Amino acid sequence: PGRVAPVPPSFGGAARRTARTRAADNCGVHALALNPSRALFATGADDPRDVAVFASPTARCVAVMPGHRDWVFGLDWIADDVLASGSRDATVKLWRVPSPDDDDDDD
Repeated sequence: PGRVAPVPPSFGGAARRTARTRAADNCGVHALALNPSRALFATGADDPRDVAVFASPTARCVAVMPGHRDWVFGLDWIADDVLASGSRDATVKLWRVPSPDDDDDDD
């Protein structure tokens, strides 16, 4: 109880090729940030050049913000609705994030 043990890679063949392909497409989360009120969290999206924002604790996607030309490696909240993202493309972008309570389906 309470101990974490690494799991050695024991798969081979087609499974290993599939894992390498997935890793090349999107090799994991490189940044994660929780906003000050803890109502939202941001991370890289399916496309590692995009930023995704989710409602906490439901993990409902609130926004996906494309704009970087390379992977996002840094995220920090400036305010509850303002997020900064830093990318390997040497840019920092500021985003105004919609409230998780905003519902576009009311139109």
